[in-house]
Amino acid sequence: MGSGSSHRRHRHPEEARQLIDEAAAYAYLSLTLLDIFGRPGFNQRRAEAARRSPDGNPDLLAEARQELAVSPYSTRPVIDGIRQAWLLDSVAAQGPRPTVMIPPPRGTACTAGHHPAA
Repeated sequence: MGSGSSHRRHRHPEEARQLIDEAAAYAYLSLTLLDIFGRPGFNQRRAEAARRSPDGNPDLLAEARQELAVSPYSTRPVIDGIRQAWLLDSVAAQGPRPTVMIPPPRGTACTAGHHPAA
């Protein structure tokens, strides 16, 4: 390996970071799916998770998967909320955080009353 391979390896570090972050988010979601569906007593655990939090709804796993298409950074808080509702340990992200603050997605419908009067 000459000096040319070293240059190619470091030419696009930001693109590489993005790919690593995306892969980590997919792995985190996959781990969560295994933790939720791969253990015995799913129905009882599902009922308990739903009582603890709206994030315990298994449908939120599909929303987390859809959020991955938007950003791995906005997906992580969704997965963390799901894991908390199911009493699963959160896994800390490695590496730098995004430089912009991404608000967490809404888990339920907006109740702020922004709808025009009928």
